[in-house]
Amino acid sequence: MGSESAKTFNVMVVDDSRLSRKVIMEELKNFDEVVTAEFESPVQALENLGEVIPDLIISDYEMPEMDGLAFCREIRGSEFFAKTPFVIISGRVNVEFNAKALEVGANETAAKGFGSHVLSKLVERYLRQKLGANEHAVMIVDDSRFNRNVLMRMLEPIGAEVFEADCGEAALELLEEHFVDLLMIDYQMPGMDGTELCKKLRADKAYDYVSIISVSSTKEISLSFLAAGADDFIQKPFTPEEVTIKVNQQLRRVSLEKELVERVQKEKALNHQKNLLLGTAAHDIRNPIGTIISYLSLVKENSYEDEYTDMVISTCNEMAEHALELLNDILDASNVNSGVLKLEWKESSLGEVISKAVANASNLGKKKNITVEAKVSLDGDDTASIDAKRIGQVLDNLLSNAVKYSHNDTQVEVSLSREPDGWLIQVVDQGQGIPADELDNVFAEFKKTSVKTTGGESSTGLGLAIVKRIVKAHGGTIWVESEVGKGSVFAFKLPFEAPKGIEEE
Repeated sequence: MGSESAKTFNVMVVDDSRLSRKVIMEELKNFDEVVTAEFESPVQALENLGEVIPDLIISDYEMPEMDGLAFCREIRGSEFFAKTPFVIISGRVNVEFNAKALEVGANETAAKGFGSHVLSKLVERYLRQKLGANEHAVMIVDDSRFNRNVLMRMLEPIGAEVFEADCGEAALELLEEHFVDLLMIDYQMPGMDGTELCKKLRADKAYDYVSIISVSSTKEISLSFLAAGADDFIQKPFTPEEVTIKVNQQLRRVSLEKELVERVQKEKALNHQKNLLLGTAAHDIRNPIGTIISYLSLVKENSYEDEYTDMVISTCNEMAEHALELLNDILDASNVNSGVLKLEWKESSLGEVISKAVANASNLGKKKNITVEAKVSLDGDDTASIDAKRIGQVLDNLLSNAVKYSHNDTQVEVSLSREPDGWLIQVVDQGQGIPADELDNVFAEFKKTSVKTTGGESSTGLGLAIVKRIVKAHGGTIWVESEVGKGSVFAFKLPFEAPKGIEEE
């Protein structure tokens, strides 16, 4: 069984479940060009490579002897099959799983329990890519057979596969079965008109990257199509050149959008993988550094006649503590970014959280004679549904930064007020201030401003990025206002109730 014939598309289905294989095989019967070969294990499939030369491999993830990731790695290790499209089906598809699939070379993943025709549409894309003749698919929606025939003839030079629908309802049914890149929609049709169909498509995320060109007789109708979400319009009467140019433009745009989406998804998966690796490394290194600090603290208790020895021990201890602080920040950042960080919601007193943070910062401020004070004068309840530990971490970071970047003999103040839309907490210092052109990067990871600490204190460049993520996870917002020479105000607002769901940036 080979792929020599331009009209044959060979699909290898690998799954230890006979029922799962049957479901997939039934779905693939819709394609005249598809020839299937099924195997109950990756080992069996690998033994038959050569006799079966697949154009596409669809593999389950959880299987005895070898899982789908290991199977994909084996396929990618073969020079002959290194570029064969590989799809992994799993019940645990998420960012972390996608990162692992990407690492071994899978093209994409699909969640088990997929609805009708989902797999068909996936296979249809790879089939078009392989056979080449119909790289794109266009659907013409018009109740006039004559008009559909005219447009079909005009689309022939483009070489796209063309589907026909005589009304909006028929178009929606066809879209359930087939993947299309572009729809050309007439306005006046029985049932729903063209703009209604356009609105329905734009309300469904499944068609976010499908282009829509309206076909209408007046400028007013064309504008109503654009308002409904169409990407372009062709106004009757039109020429073959106009149709070809506009359709090609939209198909190129669709291709570029798909490529961009794929790159973004891969970037997210790689970024997630990076965060996990950073977190693992930081966690493993943190323990030995903690041990070093413990032994150094014991050595520091002794007195030495040699001043140089004292200086070396103190320096080593400071460097080890700085390394531990950096590792903790890296571990925290990787947890927040990879979604490992879970908030423990509880009704807590914001006044108490602020008081603890002020006490911690006051000890830091003593070395520079900086006073840290809380300004909380509320009549009544100050409770909020928060993770008190994490909000305390936010305040600790903001206050320690305020102390680090403030001059000796100044003051840092924390205020709490009840606003109509939530709790407002502000940290105000009398420090150096931040240049206006650097404010946009204050909350970015590994970004530092040109402002230097006033006592030689260290900074990892991760603290404020973590702060922003924690506040956002609470459904809040954070911002900074600053003026060089006068100081800064770091403020954040928290909602009165815990958010039901927050989207990550």
